[in-house]
Amino acid sequence: MCLALALGCAVVGGASVSHAQDPAELQQEINELRELLDTMMKRDTAQRKAILVLEKRLRAVESAQQARPAAPTPAPAPPTVEPPAPTEVQPPAQFEAPTEERVAEDEPVKKAPEPVTSLEAAKEAEGVALAGTGLTFEPGFRYARFDRASINLSGFLALDAIFLGQISVDEVETEILTWDFTTRYGITDRLQVDANVPLVYRFSNFRSGGVGGVPTALSEIDLSKFDLGDVSFGASYRLIEETRDWPEIIVTVRGDAPTGTSPFGIETVTDPTNSNLIVPEELPTGDGVWGVSGGLTFVKTVDPVVVFANARYFERFSRRFSDVSSATGDQPGTVDPGNAIELGGGAAFALNERMSMTFSYSQRLIDDTFIELDGGERTKIIGSDANVGVVNMGLTWAFTDTFSMTTNVGFGVTSDAADVDVSLRFPYRF
Repeated sequence: MCLALALGCAVVGGASVSHAQDPAELQQEINELRELLDTMMKRDTAQRKAILVLEKRLRAVESAQQARPAAPTPAPAPPTVEPPAPTEVQPPAQFEAPTEERVAEDEPVKKAPEPVTSLEAAKEAEGVALAGTGLTFEPGFRYARFDRASINLSGFLALDAIFLGQISVDEVETEILTWDFTTRYGITDRLQVDANVPLVYRFSNFRSGGVGGVPTALSEIDLSKFDLGDVSFGASYRLIEETRDWPEIIVTVRGDAPTGTSPFGIETVTDPTNSNLIVPEELPTGDGVWGVSGGLTFVKTVDPVVVFANARYFERFSRRFSDVSSATGDQPGTVDPGNAIELGGGAAFALNERMSMTFSYSQRLIDDTFIELDGGERTKIIGSDANVGVVNMGLTWAFTDTFSMTTNVGFGVTSDAADVDVSLRFPYRF
């Protein structure tokens, strides 16, 4: 419309003055009108192009908005097209529609969570995870304390209420310190072998009443022993990988060698001041027999908690000794130690990237031990069966991805278990 008005004014103006001007002036006016017409036509073409670009931009933004209803992108305000100068036509601003690549760049990037180092270290310390390929060296320290007291009666009960005879109280306090060195090597991601070499220091205090026939008069004897313990070796294999519906299953087989001091054939001595106090000449640091064990471990991750359970069977083999009795002199015979079964379970959860806690419980049932002297009958050792129940609480601190510290405190809940069992381990993965 602006173009038509301008042309109309020019025509009217030209018509009104055409009779008053000479031919030269008319020719100059014609040229000016042509230049003005050409300029306005170019300006109209530029505006049409700008309108087409704006329409294309609008359609692209609307399409992007429909593709992302959760996070709509507001359409940008249309750019201002500056009018061109009277003598120079300015090209319209060019707009670039958002492409799929640019829309994808606006999407938030979701990073996969990194594995919690402390939780992995805690699982390896509990024996419910394999350390992967490569070598791991793990020095450790363990302290266990046993406190046992018993009352010995020598006499009879009169009238169901009065005891006539001698009463003596026996008490044994035992402390066991173990320095062990464990080496594990992951052959593959599924197969791992290991070996453990312990050094054992054992201290026992024996006390008993009855000195001079007085039940309250006590005497005591201290014994200690430092020697190599029973060396063990084993292998673990990941039978089934963990899935959403199934737990991870690890099969473990171990063997124990009788490298420590055997408890069989150790003679006893009597306190010269108290006939009630009878103690061994030395303390044992091992079981004295070969043994193997096998078990299954089940592990299920319920982020951020790892739940595990295990079942193990211990087989200890019969062995013949040149002396199996505590009496003076050698009495050869065969010892058939009792086998055992152990059930346990617990949970480990991460406190943060570098620290995690573990709670578990284990119950081990041990059969009776039998001794058969050469030429004699097979007899059971009274009190050789045991029921060991322990509640454990642990803390793992991963200093780095390859070095960590694991602590554990166990409390015995049965009379055969240690009163307290504390361990400290420092696994380092090469």
